[in-house]
Amino acid sequence: MLTVALRRIAMLVPILLGVSMLTFGAMHMIPGDLAVALLGVDNAQDPVALENIRRKYGLDQPLPVQYVKWLGHAARGDFGQSLRLHVPVLDEILRRLPVTVELAFFSVVFGLIVGGAIGTLAAMRGRGWSIFGRSYIMLGVAVPSFFLGTLLILFGGRYIPFIPTLEYVSITEDPARHLLGLVYPVISLGTGLAAVIAENTWSAVAEAMNLEHVRVARAKGLDERRVVTRHILRNALIPITTITGLQMAFLLGGTIIIESIFAIPGLGRLAYSAINLRDYPLMQGIVLVIAVMVVLANLLADLAYALFDPRIRLS
Repeated sequence: MLTVALRRIAMLVPILLGVSMLTFGAMHMIPGDLAVALLGVDNAQDPVALENIRRKYGLDQPLPVQYVKWLGHAARGDFGQSLRLHVPVLDEILRRLPVTVELAFFSVVFGLIVGGAIGTLAAMRGRGWSIFGRSYIMLGVAVPSFFLGTLLILFGGRYIPFIPTLEYVSITEDPARHLLGLVYPVISLGTGLAAVIAENTWSAVAEAMNLEHVRVARAKGLDERRVVTRHILRNALIPITTITGLQMAFLLGGTIIIESIFAIPGLGRLAYSAINLRDYPLMQGIVLVIAVMVVLANLLADLAYALFDPRIRLS
């Protein structure tokens, strides 16, 4: 298991390097001149001011040189200064990061509980649950999170007024209202994840039910609950763990829209603002931090996979 962890950690460096290159390149492919955007159209008519602003932010240098300098500073934890907020990028990211991590965590928990329950019941309880499971999976995959979030705001705000819709309350101010305010965003983000987990749980449980050691355990008269928990679900956890780790990238990407819809001051909403304001240093820092979170989530999934599969652990 230690070998698996070290191997995955070693893969972090080339992956993050590739992400940083793509991010830096994509930011500078956006049409328009950043110097003009910073100065404003009227002030940009002055060539001296335009040249000064380019020199100040290093925009007069070739892109490879700009990238190497930015990467060198980023490796030391210095993502530069936000062009619009005029604060250190890393400080602003760290201030918003806990909100996004909390939202993503509860969304994963929601997806695992709801998706795991639906998939298990659909595989073990016959035709009625199969129809319900198939319907939920199709709807969960087909309905976008932003559309579901909009419906929850419209109907939830009208018929369930005690759950806040467009009001974010810090956990230090009012813990109960803070958690209530996460209900609709978590449902919006977690429904699609639950559908994917339900489908994979259904297949995994159905396959595990036909394994030889499961049939032997039932033939020996072992309690059905013990058969399900120790033999069926334990085998089914392996593909579920893998798919959950792979879905983290889509989940964190979805927070950009969901946080904007529900006015949640997290990393996703900050990224949306950075894109609109063309704040290159801020956007590059956010993407790099999100990439680290995705890679670490997949690392944890791989380690959990090794825990559930003795073949990997023993190797």
